[in-house]
Amino acid sequence: MNWLSIGKIHVHPFYSKELRTRFGKLNDAVDGILQRRAAIEQRSAEARSADPESFDFAAGSQLKLDAVQLLQDELRTRREWADAWAHAQQELRKQSDRLFTKLEEAKADIRRKLLEMGYLPESDEPTPGKLNQGMILGHPVCIALRNEQQSIGDQARDEAGLQANAAGIDRVGQLLRRARDSAAAVA
Repeated sequence: MNWLSIGKIHVHPFYSKELRTRFGKLNDAVDGILQRRAAIEQRSAEARSADPESFDFAAGSQLKLDAVQLLQDELRTRREWADAWAHAQQELRKQSDRLFTKLEEAKADIRRKLLEMGYLPESDEPTPGKLNQGMILGHPVCIALRNEQQSIGDQARDEAGLQANAAGIDRVGQLLRRARDSAAAVA
Protein backbone atom coordinates (compact mmCIF):
# COMPACT_ATOMS: atom_id res chain seq x y z
CA MET A 1 0.00 0.00 0.00
CA ASN A 2 1.20 3.51 -0.65
CA TRP A 3 1.19 4.99 2.82
CA LEU A 4 1.13 8.70 3.45
CA SER A 5 3.72 10.14 5.76
CA ILE A 6 2.64 10.83 9.30
CA GLY A 7 4.93 12.89 11.44
CA LYS A 8 5.78 13.05 15.06
CA ILE A 9 5.48 16.37 16.84
CA HIS A 10 8.44 18.07 18.50
CA VAL A 11 7.61 18.63 22.16
CA HIS A 12 8.93 21.94 23.48
CA PRO A 13 9.63 22.24 27.21
CA PHE A 14 7.48 25.38 27.46
CA TYR A 15 4.34 23.52 26.35
CA SER A 16 1.84 22.96 29.11
CA LYS A 17 2.12 19.66 30.94
CA GLU A 18 -1.21 18.58 29.45
CA LEU A 19 -0.01 19.30 25.90
CA ARG A 20 3.35 17.59 26.47
CA THR A 21 1.51 14.51 27.76
CA ARG A 22 -0.89 14.62 24.82
CA PHE A 23 1.96 14.88 22.32
CA GLY A 24 3.83 12.08 24.05
CA LYS A 25 0.79 9.82 23.59
CA LEU A 26 0.33 10.95 19.98
CA ASN A 27 3.98 10.35 19.17
CA ASP A 28 3.69 6.88 20.72
CA ALA A 29 0.58 6.27 18.58
CA VAL A 30 2.50 7.38 15.46
CA ASP A 31 5.33 4.99 16.36
CA GLY A 32 2.77 2.20 16.73
CA ILE A 33 1.20 3.03 13.37
CA LEU A 34 4.59 2.99 11.67
CA GLN A 35 5.44 -0.38 13.23
CA ARG A 36 2.07 -1.84 12.24
CA ARG A 37 2.53 -0.51 8.68
CA ALA A 38 5.88 -2.27 8.44
CA ALA A 39 4.36 -5.52 9.72
CA ILE A 40 1.47 -5.32 7.25
CA GLU A 41 3.85 -4.57 4.38
CA GLN A 42 5.94 -7.61 5.32
CA ARG A 43 2.87 -9.87 5.57
CA SER A 44 1.57 -8.46 2.28
CA ALA A 45 4.87 -9.21 0.52
CA GLU A 46 4.82 -12.75 1.91
CA ALA A 47 1.23 -13.22 0.72
CA ARG A 48 2.03 -11.96 -2.80
CA SER A 49 4.95 -14.37 -3.08
CA ALA A 50 2.99 -17.35 -1.71
CA ASP A 51 1.99 -20.25 -3.94
CA PRO A 52 -1.66 -19.64 -4.98
CA GLU A 53 -2.54 -23.32 -4.59
CA SER A 54 -1.51 -23.41 -0.96
CA PHE A 55 -2.29 -19.81 -0.02
CA ASP A 56 -4.25 -19.41 3.21
CA PHE A 57 -7.10 -17.15 2.13
CA ALA A 58 -8.25 -16.73 5.73
CA ALA A 59 -4.85 -15.17 6.47
CA GLY A 60 -5.32 -12.95 3.43
CA SER A 61 -8.71 -11.83 4.75
CA GLN A 62 -7.15 -11.15 8.16
CA LEU A 63 -4.44 -9.09 6.48
CA LYS A 64 -7.11 -6.94 4.81
CA LEU A 65 -8.94 -6.58 8.12
CA ASP A 66 -5.71 -5.60 9.91
CA ALA A 67 -4.98 -3.00 7.22
CA VAL A 68 -8.46 -1.49 7.57
CA GLN A 69 -8.16 -1.41 11.38
CA LEU A 70 -4.80 0.32 10.97
CA LEU A 71 -6.37 2.91 8.67
CA GLN A 72 -9.15 3.51 11.22
CA ASP A 73 -6.57 4.02 13.96
CA GLU A 74 -4.54 6.29 11.69
CA LEU A 75 -7.59 8.41 10.91
CA ARG A 76 -8.34 8.86 14.63
CA THR A 77 -4.69 9.68 15.32
CA ARG A 78 -4.54 12.21 12.49
CA ARG A 79 -7.68 13.97 13.74
CA GLU A 80 -6.27 14.09 17.27
CA TRP A 81 -2.96 15.32 15.84
CA ALA A 82 -4.72 18.21 14.07
CA ASP A 83 -6.56 19.22 17.24
CA ALA A 84 -3.43 19.00 19.38
CA TRP A 85 -1.41 20.99 16.84
CA ALA A 86 -3.99 23.80 16.96
CA HIS A 87 -3.40 23.99 20.73
CA ALA A 88 0.36 23.87 20.17
CA GLN A 89 0.19 26.80 17.77
CA GLN A 90 -1.53 28.85 20.47
CA GLU A 91 1.22 28.00 22.93
CA LEU A 92 3.90 28.73 20.33
CA ARG A 93 2.37 32.16 19.72
CA LYS A 94 2.33 32.88 23.45
CA GLN A 95 5.97 31.81 23.75
CA SER A 96 6.89 33.97 20.77
CA ASP A 97 5.21 36.93 22.48
CA ARG A 98 7.06 36.20 25.74
CA LEU A 99 10.37 36.05 23.88
CA PHE A 100 9.60 39.32 22.10
CA THR A 101 8.94 40.98 25.47
CA LYS A 102 12.14 39.48 26.85
CA LEU A 103 14.05 40.77 23.81
CA GLU A 104 12.68 44.29 24.29
CA GLU A 105 13.67 44.17 27.97
CA ALA A 106 17.17 42.96 27.06
CA LYS A 107 17.58 45.75 24.49
CA ALA A 108 16.58 48.36 27.08
CA ASP A 109 18.96 46.83 29.64
CA ILE A 110 21.87 46.75 27.17
CA ARG A 111 21.15 50.35 26.13
CA ARG A 112 21.13 51.43 29.78
CA LYS A 113 24.44 49.67 30.46
CA LEU A 114 26.09 51.19 27.38
CA LEU A 115 24.98 54.67 28.44
CA GLU A 116 26.36 53.99 31.95
CA MET A 117 29.68 53.04 30.32
CA GLY A 118 29.86 56.51 28.75
CA TYR A 119 28.38 56.09 25.30
CA LEU A 120 26.39 59.10 24.12
CA PRO A 121 22.65 58.75 23.39
CA GLU A 122 21.55 58.10 19.83
CA SER A 123 21.34 61.15 17.57
CA ASP A 124 21.11 62.00 13.91
CA GLU A 125 24.37 63.90 14.06
CA PRO A 126 27.62 62.09 13.28
CA THR A 127 29.04 62.15 16.80
CA PRO A 128 31.98 59.99 17.91
CA GLY A 129 31.10 57.70 20.81
CA LYS A 130 27.37 57.79 20.19
CA LEU A 131 25.22 54.75 20.79
CA ASN A 132 23.63 53.08 17.78
CA GLN A 133 21.14 50.26 17.29
CA GLY A 134 23.82 47.98 15.87
CA MET A 135 25.56 47.95 19.24
CA ILE A 136 22.37 46.85 20.93
CA LEU A 137 21.05 44.45 18.30
CA GLY A 138 24.50 42.92 17.79
CA HIS A 139 24.79 41.96 21.44
CA PRO A 140 24.89 38.13 21.82
CA VAL A 141 21.88 38.13 24.18
CA CYS A 142 19.79 40.06 21.63
CA ILE A 143 20.93 37.83 18.78
CA ALA A 144 20.03 34.66 20.71
CA LEU A 145 16.62 35.97 21.79
CA ARG A 146 15.81 37.29 18.31
CA ASN A 147 16.77 33.96 16.70
CA GLU A 148 14.75 31.93 19.21
CA GLN A 149 11.75 34.25 18.90
CA GLN A 150 11.89 34.05 15.11
CA SER A 151 12.18 30.26 15.16
CA ILE A 152 9.23 29.83 17.53
CA GLY A 153 7.21 32.38 15.55
CA ASP A 154 7.94 30.53 12.31
CA GLN A 155 6.78 27.27 13.88
CA ALA A 156 3.59 28.95 15.09
CA ARG A 157 2.82 30.14 11.55
CA ASP A 158 3.84 26.91 9.80
CA GLU A 159 0.81 25.37 8.13
CA ALA A 160 2.64 22.72 6.06
CA GLY A 161 2.23 20.00 8.68
CA LEU A 162 -1.46 20.80 9.09
CA GLN A 163 -2.00 20.76 5.33
CA ALA A 164 -0.19 17.46 4.92
CA ASN A 165 -2.18 15.99 7.80
CA ALA A 166 -5.45 17.26 6.29
CA ALA A 167 -4.50 15.59 2.99
CA GLY A 168 -3.76 12.43 4.97
CA ILE A 169 -7.16 12.57 6.68
CA ASP A 170 -8.82 12.95 3.30
CA ARG A 171 -6.83 10.10 1.71
CA VAL A 172 -7.32 7.70 4.63
CA GLY A 173 -11.03 8.54 4.63
CA GLN A 174 -11.20 7.67 0.91
CA LEU A 175 -9.43 4.37 1.51
CA LEU A 176 -11.81 3.49 4.34
CA ARG A 177 -14.88 4.37 2.23
CA ARG A 178 -13.52 2.19 -0.58
CA ALA A 179 -12.91 -0.69 1.87
CA ARG A 180 -16.43 -0.26 3.29
CA ASP A 181 -17.97 -0.29 -0.18
CA SER A 182 -15.95 -3.35 -1.11
CA ALA A 183 -17.03 -5.16 2.05
CA ALA A 184 -20.68 -4.20 1.52
CA ALA A 185 -20.72 -5.30 -2.13
CA VAL A 186 -22.72 -8.42 -2.82
CA ALA A 187 -21.26 -10.52 -5.58
